[in-house]
Amino acid sequence: QYVHPTETGALTGYLFKQGSAIYLDLVAVRGKDFGSFVVPAHMLVRITYGTDPREITAAPLSFDWFAKAPADQPVAALLRPLKGERDQILLGATRVELQAWLKARPVTDPAFGPDAVFRKQ
Repeated sequence: QYVHPTETGALTGYLFKQGSAIYLDLVAVRGKDFGSFVVPAHMLVRITYGTDPREITAAPLSFDWFAKAPADQPVAALLRPLKGERDQILLGATRVELQAWLKARPVTDPAFGPDAVFRKQ
């Protein structure tokens, strides 16, 4: 479940490891029909754990990084980013291509946006 100033909703999350990094694949709730013209999209978030076991950091892919990446940059070209009509960034990479790209990501990576820290109370 999430609450945002402009909307609330529920997501299904798939946690997975690629190389030494941990990612969370977020998508609209599985099994729910949102209508004929709504395409369920995925959002990829990098998860890191701090020294405090009650704390995790989540960093989504950076819209700004993909929007500014030169088209001839090998990383950007591999994922085949496309800009949607409302300025969304859609990645056209296959699962294998995305896995290869993720495997090559550095620990501090500008392709992932600002961190959000979550702390268990």
